[in-house]
Amino acid sequence: MIKTNENLAGVIGITDLARPHNQQIGNYIEHFENDNFKYEVILTDNGAITISVELAQDFAANPTNINEPRIIQVANSYRKIK
Repeated sequence: MIKTNENLAGVIGITDLARPHNQQIGNYIEHFENDNFKYEVILTDNGAITISVELAQDFAANPTNINEPRIIQVANSYRKIK
């Protein structure tokens, strides 16, 4: 994985939208792009979520077009990390 700042506004925005769907989701620290064109987002609670590059780009272009099922999918990707 490669640390990146690409689509930062989209990644933070999606993280913030996902938080009400999963109270365990902490605040953004940093994100990495993996080999599957997804961002692995490291959070303040020793957790992580996965956001597709496409979703982060869509949010940056027009946040009002992001539908609830896409946000719930991100919230459900939450996992604890070491």
